Amino acid sequence: MSLEYDLLPKSIECYPASIIRKRDIEKIFDDCVDAGNCYCAFWHLPKKICEDNWGEPNRRWFFNTVRNYGPLGIIAYSNGEPAGWCGIAPRGKYDRLRRSRFFSIVDDCPVWSVTCFVVRKKFRRQGLSRLLLREAIVFAQSQGAECIEG
Repeated sequence: MSLEYDLLPKSIECYPASIIRKRDIEKIFDDCVDAGNCYCAFWHLPKKICEDNWGEPNRRWFFNTVRNYGPLGIIAYSNGEPAGWCGIAPRGKYDRLRRSRFFSIVDDCPVWSVTCFVVRKKFRRQGLSRLLLREAIVFAQSQGAECIEG
């Protein structure tokens, strides 16, 4: 399978979603109602806490976590404009994955997990998710990841 990105502008750049990119992350998440309420808390927090914190409390949790522990994913820019997000972090950071019966660990390899994609409406259907996945893998490998699941 070829990963062609002919529909995307030639200047796509991806960066770890650190706290200095807060406004750009908000622009992406707020373009999608569910993402703007979840803020990637779904896999990180126990179900009840995520649901009880739907909206602004999840946003505060997310940015507090990024501020204190570092990026929970990467952000893509198209010609300098925030375009998309891919959530990726060590599996151990995802409370729901750690405790899941359905997504149990299959071996001893320390794995990173891809859990979320958000693409702003005007950048959809152009292949950005595939590019985000590729760049998320590069980011995880740069942080020492040996195994990646999604």
